Amino acid sequence: MPTETIIVVAAVLSAFGFFAAALAYASLTSEPVRGKR
Repeated sequence: MPTETIIVVAAVLSAFGFFAAALAYASLTSEPVRGKR
């Protein structure tokens, strides 16, 4: 496997994982908790 492919796959997976985590957190709270903490 070329190094470029590994880097691209890792970058895409990390970005997708971060987006999925943010989306799950947003849907989990379902209301803005900006002022509660």
